[in-house]
Amino acid sequence: AIEKGLENIHVNLRVQISKVLLILPSIHLQRVNRFIHSDIHDSLNRVSIDNIYHIYRQAMSQKPLADLELINAEIYQYKLNGNHVFKMPINEKTSRLTGDLDLYYVQRDIVYQYALIVEKANLQILDVCVDSVAVAKEAFIFDPLDETYQIGVQIERQHTTLSLYYKSRLIHSEILLTGTQQWIDALAAHLDVPLEVATRLLFDNVDF
Repeated sequence: AIEKGLENIHVNLRVQISKVLLILPSIHLQRVNRFIHSDIHDSLNRVSIDNIYHIYRQAMSQKPLADLELINAEIYQYKLNGNHVFKMPINEKTSRLTGDLDLYYVQRDIVYQYALIVEKANLQILDVCVDSVAVAKEAFIFDPLDETYQIGVQIERQHTTLSLYYKSRLIHSEILLTGTQQWIDALAAHLDVPLEVATRLLFDNVDF
């Protein structure tokens, strides 16, 4: 399927794809909260982008959990001088910067299976991301000032992913074994409309 897709892209768009972003399903997704520190070494005690990178590097080098692979590290907020801020506090003065992070883990065997499929298609993996995190960033759901709970619904051919977001955090993700056709059948039965109408209702009102 991947090779056929690459061929269609090459023929129709005249583009040769060699590198991809690997999006992993949120199957058995686990979230772990961590506070990670970075000392300030600037002569004027100013926070630099290097401090942010330092926090991320420490996060991604955390000791692995049993049978799990760390995929995403997301800084929820920063703490400096006793205050909490959501934006990167570049050039702010402090002696130590603390990042409040969420680490998202996926089962290791799933990661390797997906990576193997991509490599067999002779593609290079640029980066890896959990689908619920990727969707939130694409839809700008990560808003730290929004105190309402939001549910992201990803309907695919064989399953549906439900993702719970709150104040710029992916709190939980659940996968239902309900695919696109089952949603269409349910819509048609509930609204008493033909399958063609239910199909249009689903595809014309949902972003896939």
